[in-house]
Amino acid sequence: MVDAAARGLRPTVVVDAVGDRLAISHTVTLLDIWMKYGDLCTAAAVREYAAAKAGRH
Repeated sequence: MVDAAARGLRPTVVVDAVGDRLAISHTVTLLDIWMKYGDLCTAAAVREYAAAKAGRH
């Protein structure tokens, strides 16, 4: 995340594809990523975006 952001990229984290041992740690980490480095989205949103880019609505 940090390396991508340092190179001017805005990475995306698929929130339902990552986890942590504790729910609070997971939530805090995602908040930190969203505030500083990248975007958060769901797997469904990624599939929808990819389908739209491929021309399949």
